[in-house]
Amino acid sequence: FYIIYKIYLKPRANDLSRKTIKLFRDYDQCTQPSRRRHLLFKRIMERIEARSRFGNKDFRAEFDAFFRGWFCFEERKDQGNDQCKLDPVIDYEGVLDFFSWAFFDKLRVHLKDWEREELDIMMNILKERGLIYPKRSTHNRKWARPLLISLEKGNPLHRPIFIYIVSWLIRQVSYTSLHFLGFHRYHVKTQKGKKLWYWYRFGSCINVDGVKGNMNPILFFHGISPGGLGFYLPMLRYFFSNLSQPVLLFENLHITWYLSFEALSEEETVYGVEQVLRNHGFYETTSKLTLCGHSFGSFQLTWFLKAKSI
Repeated sequence: FYIIYKIYLKPRANDLSRKTIKLFRDYDQCTQPSRRRHLLFKRIMERIEARSRFGNKDFRAEFDAFFRGWFCFEERKDQGNDQCKLDPVIDYEGVLDFFSWAFFDKLRVHLKDWEREELDIMMNILKERGLIYPKRSTHNRKWARPLLISLEKGNPLHRPIFIYIVSWLIRQVSYTSLHFLGFHRYHVKTQKGKKLWYWYRFGSCINVDGVKGNMNPILFFHGISPGGLGFYLPMLRYFFSNLSQPVLLFENLHITWYLSFEALSEEETVYGVEQVLRNHGFYETTSKLTLCGHSFGSFQLTWFLKAKSI
């Protein structure tokens, strides 16, 4: 397994040529939303300001603590030069590089003119709040490196195949348990032929108390968890067992220690959920949906809520 990991899995995971740049979702109602990315940055700044006021803390200190988490500060190496002994600092160019990735998923050299203008507006927003970063000089000084996560090769760590076998066993135990809880496993295919797996339990017209049941379905999206739904079984058992509502549990295998490179995109996930609702008669009815998500599952909920087709 280690040989497969070294010669195939790791190089395949770091193959940036397969990367595709997708349009970001913006948060305003202007004529050209894709060209108003600074509004999202402004919204982030306002949230940090509100949090600092609520906690009676200094805004600059709060922003610095938040911002430094996105930069790499390497250890100092004393080389007999006073400049080398200084701690790495965040510089103006590093901020521009970070914003290029964070708001456009690009290296700065690949930005278009309007995207560069957006960066200028963001830097002015920082300046208005007294957050000024030094220009990078030619002195022998260390500068903090921004983390451009999706534009850099990762360094995944090898895990013994035993770990994945244990994860598989947890998944099988959870499948058996879900069958005992009245769920059945299905899948739908997305536009590109990928599969979205889910579990469905039919609703009941009468609940356990003899009262007319609620037939509005519950949709649950789990978070990052070895073995998937296995660690959610206690919650599923006690929360859903006495409910008469139909329940849909969606699996996201690619955050459950599942070896695959075929993760579903936002568009594919939304399309798959739509097909599931259609197949079970919930799409074109007056049924109200109860949406639940944990950890990464909350991202999937956001995709679903923002979808124009729903």
